[in-house]
Amino acid sequence: MIANTSQVGSIHMTAIHKMDSHLGPVYRFQGISVPKQLNINSYTFSILRERAQKLNSSKFLDQFNDKNVNEFDNKSHDEENLNKSFN
Repeated sequence: MIANTSQVGSIHMTAIHKMDSHLGPVYRFQGISVPKQLNINSYTFSILRERAQKLNSSKFLDQFNDKNVNEFDNKSHDEENLNKSFN
């Protein structure tokens, strides 16, 4: 997480990958960002952009199982009820 967006220098969205899961299609957005304090030339940044286009093979969809989705749904409903009680 970034505390302040003024810390972000160059940023580039490199790829959007459609992935199938048991919940239906999921889209994975990939990109790169370089801190403002880090000065790199355009050639170096282009190499980073090319490498960031490849699908990241982390186990993201394995973490996205029914139990986690149900927990997320319950938390969302709890937040809605909490917000209603304050209004």
